[in-house]
Amino acid sequence: MKLLATMMLLLAAAPALANLAPAGNPPTPAAAPSAATDALRPVDLLIMRADDYLSFHPDQQSRRLGGEALQAGREEEVRGHFLRAARHADKLSQAALAELWWEGRGGERDRAVAYAWMDVAAERGTPYLLAKREQYWAQLDAGERSRALVEGAALQREYRDAVAKPRLATHLRRGLSQMTGSRTGAPPRMQVCPSAIATGAGGCAHWVSASDYYAAHHWRPGAYWRMQDRILRGLGDARQHVGADSQEVAR
Repeated sequence: MKLLATMMLLLAAAPALANLAPAGNPPTPAAAPSAATDALRPVDLLIMRADDYLSFHPDQQSRRLGGEALQAGREEEVRGHFLRAARHADKLSQAALAELWWEGRGGERDRAVAYAWMDVAAERGTPYLLAKREQYWAQLDAGERSRALVEGAALQREYRDAVAKPRLATHLRRGLSQMTGSRTGAPPRMQVCPSAIATGAGGCAHWVSASDYYAAHHWRPGAYWRMQDRILRGLGDARQHVGADSQEVAR
């Protein structure tokens, strides 16, 4: 199974990934079960689709735009969107960039650059991404391996967690401080209407409690990274999926 197709299972937690299917393959239904969503409540999935939420989460927002461009056939835009998400420590987008470079979608094909991106994506030790990285390495020739190390050093300077996480942390803290009613420990009965689910008549399709909307795992950097890492672990069984990829290569 291709990585982009596997990442589609994260639709509920990260909507843009529903669009990352290899060309010609039908999309995975939105209701497809995924281990990535097990740690997220339905209200979390609702919040993560809201425009005002995404405006302070450029990692998720840019990932979504990249997926939409890919689905619409605007492949010349895809890498730019995922690149912006990658600058904000989004490992899913970094892995998507690796696959795009590997397959030559949205630009030139370069397997050395693809490996370098997958190496950055696997930085946190996600088993699936580590296995995918090793699959890439096994297919590179000596010249590509040498160049991959050079390309990787450049990417690490700009996109590794130590550099990229502070960029997103700035947005998260700004969003929490600027948005109306954003107070730690807000009364559960205080209601928030995310802009994406407001109605045209000035009402709200789905109210959510302030304590849910401003929960630490949406806005506090440390808790946010832990949530994102749970999503990464939901990519699946590395041996099962990457092993299937290897069999495809062998054929």
